[in-house]
Amino acid sequence: MSKETVQLTIPPDVDISDLELEFVDGTNLRFNWAPIHRICEASNFPFENFTEKQDDNVSALLHGWYELHINNGGEPDPVAEFILAEVKAMKRIGQKVQFFPGHA
Repeated sequence: MSKETVQLTIPPDVDISDLELEFVDGTNLRFNWAPIHRICEASNFPFENFTEKQDDNVSALLHGWYELHINNGGEPDPVAEFILAEVKAMKRIGQKVQFFPGHA
């Protein structure tokens, strides 16, 4: 199965902090979908590609957006930092990374 690369536009008034990342019950990630919806509108990209059992797409967006945010001098987010550390650790030991987003 091949992976398709898609370039998305992040509107200037949308910030990664708008996601309001948080853990619920210690393990489930919850975030606000509104910024992702805005990105899809600005990019003319179907929002359904993130919402209909497309965990890999959401994970890739959040990971790439957060890396861009940090590389551009943005403030670290403790939840995003924890997730990145966990993903790196799981990959290091050869475990498949699962991502189960929640709705805010």
